[in-house]
Amino acid sequence: ESGVAPLQLSVMARDKFEVKESLMGLVLLYKGKTETIPVIAGTGTLEYDISRRVKKLTAQMLRTVGFIGGHGEAGPNHEGYAPVFKHIREQVAVAAITLDRPIPAGIEALWIWAPAEKFKPDEIERLKAWVGSGRSLGLLLDRRHVDYGNFFTTRMPPTGLEDLLRQWGVEMPDGLVVDAQAEKVQMESSYGFFRAVSLMEYPYIPVATDMNRGHPAVRGLDSVSFPFVHPIRVIPESKTGLKYTTLVAAYRASW
Repeated sequence: ESGVAPLQLSVMARDKFEVKESLMGLVLLYKGKTETIPVIAGTGTLEYDISRRVKKLTAQMLRTVGFIGGHGEAGPNHEGYAPVFKHIREQVAVAAITLDRPIPAGIEALWIWAPAEKFKPDEIERLKAWVGSGRSLGLLLDRRHVDYGNFFTTRMPPTGLEDLLRQWGVEMPDGLVVDAQAEKVQMESSYGFFRAVSLMEYPYIPVATDMNRGHPAVRGLDSVSFPFVHPIRVIPESKTGLKYTTLVAAYRASW
């Protein structure tokens, strides 16, 4: 009744084989509220899963995070990202925000997720004022559109956020990061009438293992793949007066 899914488990005894139905989930109850883990498949992330749900149960109210739209961004109503926002909504309330009007009260952080069109000057000024007030802004920016079927990229038009980031001491040079520590991909070769498929490391999909172990966002990760990623260059702190924290860095054999 609480949403724990029944599982069919095969049980082998000395003289018989049985299929039993088992309930291997968890239900947390607190002050009339319920959180459910439908299936516990292993213990690798169990502590995190329980802690996340306990935090949600005991929170007086969910914080609200705004996702900016109007420039082709991914947002809460984007069908393709529904599974991602399902997980986000487990921790925070989400709101779709546009910059053509003042940002509503109660928004505690803003995200801009893969814009494809240029921001207007007054929108840029609104973002500068938001960050200047001490609140958080997250940026996920694409510099190129990638056709993964053909391993081909085309440059995307500038959004205007590049100049804003430069004012904050962050530059995004053109070009792609390549790395000797990379994901393996299947490559097909022709030898006369024969075709052969082999696995080889593809340097345009770097595998980063240098994590900032002191930061909660990445300290539990072993490695992350970054397909067709642009470099980020930080202007020295002495010139900007700003402090920078790197979460993930490429392997030393990258360029």
